[in-house]
Parts: sequence; C-alpha cells; structure tokens
Amino acid sequence: MNLFISTLLSAVIQVVLFSLVPFIWWLIFHRKKESFFSFVGIKKPDKSKVKSIFIAMIGVLLVCEGLGIIEKLCLRGFETADSTFSGMGISAIGSVIVYAFIQTALSEEIFFRGFLLKRLSAKLGYYVGSMITAVIFGAMHVALVYATGRTLGIISFVALLVYPIVVSLLLACVNEKKANGSILPGWFIHGIINLIEGIGKLSL
Repeated sequence: MNLFISTLLSAVIQVVLFSLVPFIWWLIFHRKKESFFSFVGIKKPDKSKVKSIFIAMIGVLLVCEGLGIIEKLCLRGFETADSTFSGMGISAIGSVIVYAFIQTALSEEIFFRGFLLKRLSAKLGYYVGSMITAVIFGAMHVALVYATGRTLGIISFVALLVYPIVVSLLLACVNEKKANGSILPGWFIHGIINLIEGIGKLSL
C-alpha cells in the first residue's frame, strides 16, 4: 500500500481510538451542555489573547526542542516510532506531516490534554490534574517501548519518561492558562516537535 495512504489510514484509526473514551464520556455526561469539540478543547482561543498565546507557543517550542536535544543524546542509537521514515528522503514528507500532526499530536492532545487533563482538573484542581496527566503521558511512552519487547537502560528510561512529562506540563499550561482550554496551541506545538523529529529522520 502507498506509504501516504497507509499512514493516513493509521492516523484516522488512531484518532478515532483515542477519541472513543472521551466521546462516550461526553455522550453520557456532557452532551446537553456543549458540543463534543468544545468538550475536548477543539475550539478557537480568545482573539484578544492571540499575541500572548503566540509568544507562549514560541517559548514552549524552543524549550521543548532544547530539552529534546538532551533527550536524543540520552537515547542515542535507540530507535523511536518515527524511525519508520529513516532514509526515505523528501518523497516521504507528506507521510511525516500526517504522522506528526494527526496520528500522534492530534490523537494524543484529544485524549490527554483535551479529555484526561480537563476531567482530572475538574475534580482535583489544575496543578494536580496536570501533573497526573503528565506522568501518565510519560509512562505511556515508556510502556510503548517495553510493549515491543525492547529494554531500556536507566538513563534512557529516565529520559524517555521525564521529557514527555515536561512537554505535557508545558502544553497544558499554554492550553489552560493562555488559550482558555483550547488544545489548538498545544496541538500545533506537539505537531511541530514531531515534524522536526520526523524530517530529521528522512536523511538518516
């Protein structure tokens, strides 16, 4: 199957799967209060805060990229999910974009920052909810590695756990504190991070 089509199909399936629990929850408890898209934060941020949101996004992106370099040094020689595109060259750029923005960033933002964070924050407060969400987000990245039968050294384990935790906390801050609960800024940042990583693999 054509790489782009197969990547797009995988992306759609993953978004649907990651949206399933949020959708059922919305259907049972929030259907009469707001639309599903609003429920998970797929909505426009306040126009009056566009400038401050943009500045925050740039700052968070730079911090994440800086920390990402450190993470990659700790994971040197370790294959990640986007290693699928290694050495494919510019012909795979469309697939990388779909993978970066839809398959990973969109699906994860809907479930983690759009659903889990908001539900936990409503019960436990923003800071506790944000931290719990971040730890689960980081643990997921580690669990995915072990699920493939691979093992991690202590440095790789810490890097693979801590980096997603920090990213999650920063994305949550932008979404909730700057964008009034919209996950669009976090989705864009997340997508760019993944895109840069994916493009870097194309020539390897």
